[in-house]
Amino acid sequence: MKFATVEIDRAGDVTRSYGIHSLPTYLFVERGLERARAVGALDAVELRRILAQSFGGGPSGASAGRPAIR
Repeated sequence: MKFATVEIDRAGDVTRSYGIHSLPTYLFVERGLERARAVGALDAVELRRILAQSFGGGPSGASAGRPAIR
């Protein structure tokens, strides 16, 4: 798992290409596909829930996702 931050004042093209309109925005990406997105502060419980649903391999994590870079 990797975490990355982007300084939006210096990388407006990144926020536009990913469709980010609010901060903080979390994108969960696997193999170039966006698996989930969350806007607003996340606590540890919510982060674990999103990770389990998106990457746990269960029925709710089985969707193909959409391309992360537009």
